[in-house]
Amino acid sequence: MSINKIVSIISYVLMGISVILGVLFFGDVITENPFIIWAYILLGLAVAITLIFSVVNIFKSKENAKKSLISILLAGVLLLISFFLASSSIPHFFGWETFDITPGVSRFVGTGLYMTYICGAIAVLSIIYSEISAALR
Repeated sequence: MSINKIVSIISYVLMGISVILGVLFFGDVITENPFIIWAYILLGLAVAITLIFSVVNIFKSKENAKKSLISILLAGVLLLISFFLASSSIPHFFGWETFDITPGVSRFVGTGLYMTYICGAIAVLSIIYSEISAALR
């Protein structure tokens, strides 16, 4: 039996279980809990399969492994830069007392914001560079 046939059978089984759960849910036979648990199972399965195939494809060739390692290192450097740019001071805004904001939480939020800004700037600069280099050819 080919791998395509196996994947097709598994897909139909998962879809069938999803349809049965959907019909039972909308028919008021079951509550939303089994439906949500099934969604978590499908999400976990999708994440696991994605990670497994990504790692397998990275190590298929030496060149892919090298490129992937460089990309991971660059992302780590950007994350480190973002972490050092972020402040651990707690912001004061209306209603800030109701949130459990610690200096560590503030630093991680700042790291995420700076990482977003840096990646956004890199994306915009890449688009500008691409357009300019295409126009000069």
